[in-house]
Amino acid sequence: MRRLASPLHRAVRRLGGPGMVALLVGFLAWGGWFIYRTSVVVAGQRYFSLFDNAMIPMTYARNLVEGHGLNWARHGEPVEGFTSPLWTALMVPVNALPVALEYRSLIVQLLALTILAVHLVLVRKLVARHFAGAHPAAATALPAAVLTAFYYPFDFWGLMGMETALQGLVTTAAVYLALEVVDGRRERLPGLFAVLAAAYLVRMDMALVIVAVLVFLVAQGAVRRDDRRRWLAGLAGLALVAGGYQLFRWLYFHDALPNTYYLKMTGIPLEVRLLQGLASFTTFFRAHLALLLAVGIGCAPLLRRRPKWWLPASLFVLAAAYSVYVGGDAWEGELRANRFLAVAMPQLFVLANALLNELLAALARCFGAGAQPAWRTYAAAATTAFLVLAANGLAPSPATERNWKMVTITEQPSHVTSHALVLSELNRFKRRVRPRAVVAVQ
Repeated sequence: MRRLASPLHRAVRRLGGPGMVALLVGFLAWGGWFIYRTSVVVAGQRYFSLFDNAMIPMTYARNLVEGHGLNWARHGEPVEGFTSPLWTALMVPVNALPVALEYRSLIVQLLALTILAVHLVLVRKLVARHFAGAHPAAATALPAAVLTAFYYPFDFWGLMGMETALQGLVTTAAVYLALEVVDGRRERLPGLFAVLAAAYLVRMDMALVIVAVLVFLVAQGAVRRDDRRRWLAGLAGLALVAGGYQLFRWLYFHDALPNTYYLKMTGIPLEVRLLQGLASFTTFFRAHLALLLAVGIGCAPLLRRRPKWWLPASLFVLAAAYSVYVGGDAWEGELRANRFLAVAMPQLFVLANALLNELLAALARCFGAGAQPAWRTYAAAATTAFLVLAANGLAPSPATERNWKMVTITEQPSHVTSHALVLSELNRFKRRVRPRAVVAVQ
């Protein structure tokens, strides 16, 4: 019996203990229910579909599999209408599977759910390894994972098929590996540069994350003379990936930038875009006021003594600045955070957990080792509960009822009702149009 239990026991320990396993089980159950609630039944057939923008790379992937190349309309010159090359590439094998069209989005959603679950394990590991504070025995790494697991906007964008889940995983992996390098684990450098290269392919604007990580490493003295070859090889590999895709883009799409850039960043005066972005961030700031003030005020006096905190803090600030610069998202007002801000929230949760560990260390010093375990449990549970409520707007407010319905999924997620209407119209349209007909869309 002991031999049978041993592998299971080791697996639980690798994941982070029973608490982390319970969190993963709860999150997977919640995520599975969310995915089911995004499906609709039209004319007796159940359909799974992704968010409007997420269906664009799905269409590119499907057309590529069916022999039409990376093209949206199957006719005319190809245009790069997707934002994430890597996420689009992951959709290619999904569309190559012998699975009915109405179920292919389900596979993408299950992939996103898996990525989100892996991200939770990495968030806990990041906190346990690098943000345990001055008294590791009194520290806990579970709150950041809990907050990340049940932050609704981040889950929504990921499970609805956007590249947000993958973007969050890559960002946290970059932070973890960068801090490992700072601690002297120089063998982590190749892995770090591989993650940074993947980040560029997830979204071109993740160049901000790449620059922030590299500047942080230089500022922390992680660039050593005897590591010069590793650094040069890593930088060369990163440049090769970025330059290689840029060359592909030019040769295949005949443009230096994706069409999404022109749609987002051109045709609108800069001052108008900045004012729109500032208005969007102001709404976000008000909705998260308690959380942002608690973390901001708590971190400010400790940054000098905790240099590792600068990296997640800078990534969150960069995401906020970028959201303002691009004028916010195309879908503002429906959730508490747009895609640009939601993907940076796990870094804020890491800082919140780091602050909590500082508090637990102080309690351990005040009450002694004997009283510490009970205090740790009560303080961690109370703080985590408060932060989950604050992050999701579940405390009393005019929008509390709607927020509770979204988090508990007692009503269908946003846009799902419109998916049913679109599918109904599409079925009617298909009955009227002959096979192989060419339809012009203005």
